[in-house]
Amino acid sequence: MRKTLLATSALALAGALAAGPASADDMPKKLTVGVGGYMQQWIGVSSLDSAAGDGGVSQYSDSEIFFRGKLEADSGLTFSVKVEFEGNTHADVVDESQVTVGGSFGQIVLGSEDDPTTLMHYGTGDVGVGLNCGDASFINGLTSCARSSGKGLGTAGHLIGGDSQKIAYYTPRLSGVQFGVSYSPESVEDSGAGSPVNNDEDAVSLGLNYTGAVGDTNVSLSVGHYQKSQVGATEMLKSGMNDAAISVGTYMANVKAIEDYATAQAEGTSSSLDTLANGAAAAEASNKGAFDTMASKADSQTFTNFGINVGMGAFGFSAAYAVHDGGTYMVAKSPDVNVVAGHTWDDDGDATTAAVAESGDKNDPSNDTARTVLVKDTSRDYEVASAGVMYSDGPMAVSLAHMMADADDGSSVSATMLSGSYTLAPGIASRSSIIFGEQDAAEGTAFVTGITLSF
Repeated sequence: MRKTLLATSALALAGALAAGPASADDMPKKLTVGVGGYMQQWIGVSSLDSAAGDGGVSQYSDSEIFFRGKLEADSGLTFSVKVEFEGNTHADVVDESQVTVGGSFGQIVLGSEDDPTTLMHYGTGDVGVGLNCGDASFINGLTSCARSSGKGLGTAGHLIGGDSQKIAYYTPRLSGVQFGVSYSPESVEDSGAGSPVNNDEDAVSLGLNYTGAVGDTNVSLSVGHYQKSQVGATEMLKSGMNDAAISVGTYMANVKAIEDYATAQAEGTSSSLDTLANGAAAAEASNKGAFDTMASKADSQTFTNFGINVGMGAFGFSAAYAVHDGGTYMVAKSPDVNVVAGHTWDDDGDATTAAVAESGDKNDPSNDTARTVLVKDTSRDYEVASAGVMYSDGPMAVSLAHMMADADDGSSVSATMLSGSYTLAPGIASRSSIIFGEQDAAEGTAFVTGITLSF
């Protein structure tokens, strides 16, 4: 029996050796993995015409490394993965990571990636350091990239939805038209595993664009909309509706008593520190007692953008627009007018003139009930508009673009950028930009030049 087994094993081994190693075609297919990315190195100088500082010289860089994998299955489906790592010191080390399943039906994307509103947007182009969510903020005091925390430059909305975990679907491009939609259960950037609870900050993003030719002119159009649910922070308010309600004058006197004690305690020179301490404690209790209402309010955050690019030979023209509604609220003073019969006061601030009787027309604000309410934070409601022109001739290109943003609270930011680039080799270009910008009290100019490499 043992001899028979040995003979059988020897024949099997001889057969395997004669057949040779398994061919690549016989091996199961797996994702092929590649490495890519980019590096940008810049040096610039800025001059400020405001109190934001004196300007100066800076050198900085921006780089990322991409790991990509792709497989086309026998079924015709394609599977791909992408993971992006920040190449510079950054709190968000992994920038994006997602898997894409594609086919004749379009593409399904799962993971951390920008929203269709951003990815499908045709914004104003620039061949330099970048105006549309680029580095106009090289001028100290300017805010680039339209964002949810306040106004800024940029119509694509990179910082509105961010790279939150989502599921997205993109249709095939039919007659030049493509549609995309995504859903983020919780709009937290690069969030890991989490239990599904409430979905009270979920977000939906829509994108639609068209690209095609009209005669000798190339036209690209886009429209997008992003909407996120929000939960407002709970605030304590003075309602003025109960016995703890106090007047504006009393409230401000309490504030002063607290400040006087803090100053005396810091200096250590007051001989009546205990008296001030007792007064401050009573004042703090009085003010705290007036905060008798808890309130919370928030609307949905929305961001809508439009864009158009037109190419005519060597020239390209572009324009874009975006509007943002932050949906946030803030605490504001809203005193209730209280006219006290028989009360007189110095209405004109001139001690030499006689005091007058308080009335509706000559109200003493110190007698009004100290009251606070939640009002819309209009600094987070803004519009952004941009326009530009570009000319390219072989390896050389120049562009001129202007972008401005206005918030509903009256503040604004704007920047104009003249840029030039020259392709030194495939994927490698030298780029320079002259920037003129201003935001509220900040104003200045800058010159930035550098080299960009993609691989």
